Amino acid sequence: MLFYVFILISSGQANNNYGLTQQLKIDSLKKKSAIAVDSVRSLCLIDLANEYRIIGDLNLAKTYADSALFIANKIGWLYGKSLSYQNLAYINLYESDFEAAMKNAVSALQIAEKNNDKENQGFAFLYIGYINQSLGENKEVLYYFRKSLELRKELGDNYNLGYSYTYIGNYYSQFNNYDSSLYYHTQALNVRLKTSDTRSIADSYLLIGSTLFQQKKYNAAIKNYDFAIEKYHLLNDKKRLAELYRNYAEIYIYKNELELAEKHLFQALKLAQEIGAIENLIPIYNELANLQEQKGDFKKAYAFVRKHINFKDSISSNNIYREITKQISKYKIEKEKAIQEKNKAVLLAKNKTQQYILIGAFLLIILLTGIAILIARTLKLTKSQKEVIEDQNREIVDSITYAKRIQEAILPTAQLIKKCLPESFIYYKPKDIVAGDFYWIEQQGDNIFFAAADCTGHGVPGAMVSVVCHNAMNSAIKELNIIEPGKILDKTREIVVAQFNKSENSEIASMSIRDGMDIALCVLNSATNELKYAGAFSPLWILRSKANQIEEIKANRQPVGKVDNPESFKTHAVNLEKGDSVYVFSDGYADQFGGVKGKKLMYKPFKKLLVSIKNESMEDKLKLLNSYFENWKGELEQVDDVCIIGVKI
Repeated sequence: MLFYVFILISSGQANNNYGLTQQLKIDSLKKKSAIAVDSVRSLCLIDLANEYRIIGDLNLAKTYADSALFIANKIGWLYGKSLSYQNLAYINLYESDFEAAMKNAVSALQIAEKNNDKENQGFAFLYIGYINQSLGENKEVLYYFRKSLELRKELGDNYNLGYSYTYIGNYYSQFNNYDSSLYYHTQALNVRLKTSDTRSIADSYLLIGSTLFQQKKYNAAIKNYDFAIEKYHLLNDKKRLAELYRNYAEIYIYKNELELAEKHLFQALKLAQEIGAIENLIPIYNELANLQEQKGDFKKAYAFVRKHINFKDSISSNNIYREITKQISKYKIEKEKAIQEKNKAVLLAKNKTQQYILIGAFLLIILLTGIAILIARTLKLTKSQKEVIEDQNREIVDSITYAKRIQEAILPTAQLIKKCLPESFIYYKPKDIVAGDFYWIEQQGDNIFFAAADCTGHGVPGAMVSVVCHNAMNSAIKELNIIEPGKILDKTREIVVAQFNKSENSEIASMSIRDGMDIALCVLNSATNELKYAGAFSPLWILRSKANQIEEIKANRQPVGKVDNPESFKTHAVNLEKGDSVYVFSDGYADQFGGVKGKKLMYKPFKKLLVSIKNESMEDKLKLLNSYFENWKGELEQVDDVCIIGVKI
């Protein structure tokens, strides 16, 4: 969800709808500045700087801001000097030049304090706070924002008071303090409703909606988005409308209303394409990819991922082009200076000795130029080869990162785990960035479902198979209302095999169906403490509170996948008592090589370890399991993903 950190104060809202109105305003300001007295001319130049900043021409914006400062300095006008320094700081922020921005903002504050100018002090405090926030210096941020707030309250400046409230609200959002954030954004809205500033009112509704989204108050969030979208339609602000439609889509995804989510994402896409807003297109294509993956349409998901990556690459190319342009400009300036120095040296030459020196220097330059050209050609070839490798690596990393994001989305949240299994731990240690192992927890009434699963392989292939298996299990319990673990695994196998049979990629289909998933699946009745279990190659271990030996219930000797002679998965039922513990796991822990002889750990030492730590807290058990594993592994490489779930009744 997008949280907007506005660095835009009064007239500073960037807008892609630049057109005739803005051009007329610029023309009018230019005519006015040509005939006005110095103080008025300085203000006109500041307004011109604002207009050019809004339309993205930062060079012209800086030129006009510098001219305004020059005039204010010339006539000794403190108000104009403070305003000009603020304007320059503002432009520096757009360039991400935080050092220059801080220098100009501090100058603006010092002059405003000298002039007892509380209006400009309020702006300067806000800028300094925001710059500190951007640099991660959070200790002083709130102090500067509150100073700005106090001054604007004292002045009764409702128009700019809203911005001070907004900045404080955004600060609290940064640290997930959404109650405080909502309070300050609501205060901002209340003061803005007393003004006629449609855009600021829309911004406040948007921020309130975003905060409510973070609090999972989806209906209230939609209500505020509705108010915001009405205002942005009046402003014809397609950029903000595109962002808002994407926010709507995120809510509908969380509400599992996927058709509505898709509709809003395509509305956002249409608007972003109309205005050519690449920075909007990148997250929209990413959301569309996630949505199609959630719907099970991997072909469309892949197509949107490619577009997401392509647009990210184009932004990188634009940044490189800007840097090249900057270096070319710098080179031209330095070259001009060098030519002037050379001419000066020629004019000062008065004897043959100086002439010989010049000739020698000229020959040296030719020699160095030849060497430089040779080096440049070599570097160009090396750079070209490096860029090809970097492009390939970037695509690989993007694909792996996308797979990781998908897998993280399917894992249960910490809140759900604590709610369903308050006395538990999960030891999850993928071998690579993404894993073939995953853990699964759901709740239906008194029945708590939990499982440790191991999809064949690890890395990206294992992760993608795990997503399909996870979705199949969800379908079994949520759509078909199956609660018996054996039947859940039967239905999961049926869905998984059918899903991969539909794949247009025969290699993926054959690989995934042939291998499949090992799993230990439990259903715990929280009211009766009856536990039902079914497994595919993965057993259930029970450690009774009054025993020092582990009971083992064996699994079916078949995976959840395509096999030649499938049999139904058997459901086992056991009654548990308070203090009993159960464990389900993948084979990664026991299969790890290590120790003095570099052998596999195996299951017998694993059982002994669990018995030896039975009286420890679940939190300490997790730490001890990890410590034992790391000590056993030593300097050897981890051989497989590891997943262990421990639950105490």
